[in-house]
Amino acid sequence: MTQAVLPAMRKSGRGHIITVSSLAGLVPVPFWGHYNASKFAVEGLMETLRVELRPLGIQVCMVEPGAIKTAFYSRPTAKSMPAYAVRRRNQVLVMQGFDAKAVGPEAVGERIARLAQDPHPALRNLVTKEARLFTFMRWLMPAGVNEAITRAAFKQG
Repeated sequence: MTQAVLPAMRKSGRGHIITVSSLAGLVPVPFWGHYNASKFAVEGLMETLRVELRPLGIQVCMVEPGAIKTAFYSRPTAKSMPAYAVRRRNQVLVMQGFDAKAVGPEAVGERIARLAQDPHPALRNLVTKEARLFTFMRWLMPAGVNEAITRAAFKQG
């Protein structure tokens, strides 16, 4: 989509590219390795495009929602191998807890609408209070402490 709209944006000297990333692009979730990796990649791409396109009048930003009530958490998952079964079940239960308290997708839509009107939006735009808390903790604490918190939060032993 970005490649499709960039020529017109460059020609007009303005525009917004707003990408929905994920909190998992900043704070990885156990057993979601491929999803985390894809979102880390989106983060890197959008940071790069922001630097490249801002001089052309094009704004680039991301929405990193956190837990949002959608069908995402109820999608089929790969079978757990016995070596991971207990820890995987713990992760699923924690994620179900986040889902039970999640806000609806309209919160993301409202944030995108505001960003589209902002002449200079921030690169990262967190939606939920958990997203703000987890990213702040990741910034504030050393990597080893964050890893320990993740293991504890997801009951990973």
